[in-house]
Amino acid sequence: MHPTRPVESVKKAAKTPARPLTLAEFRRKYGGKEDGFKYEFNNGIIEKSPSAMKVQQVHIINNLQRRFTQTQSYQGGDALIGELEQLTSLFQMRKPELAWLPKAKMLADDESVSGFVIEVISPTDSY
Repeated sequence: MHPTRPVESVKKAAKTPARPLTLAEFRRKYGGKEDGFKYEFNNGIIEKSPSAMKVQQVHIINNLQRRFTQTQSYQGGDALIGELEQLTSLFQMRKPELAWLPKAKMLADDESVSGFVIEVISPTDSY
């Protein structure tokens, strides 16, 4: 019979929490990333969600865009843009389903949040 040895407990190194990213780092790492997900920036934390819209959401977006083409705003050069990066603060960037982008903001290359955005909520979205 062999003497038994006490079992040594193996401790796994605890993961250190990831350092929050800056907006510039977020843009470098996630800007233009096309992997089927939508990435938004919230106070240094990356919020990842599926980017594929369901047919019901597409129907809503399509109706809104078609109606928008009948407005004076559209005739004046404004646009209703999908998934446009919107800086809501120095620490937050969102991509709403639609954002109203006045011609003046386009010409000024102004990334601040639009005066009007539309977020279509689906059953899988969390508040």
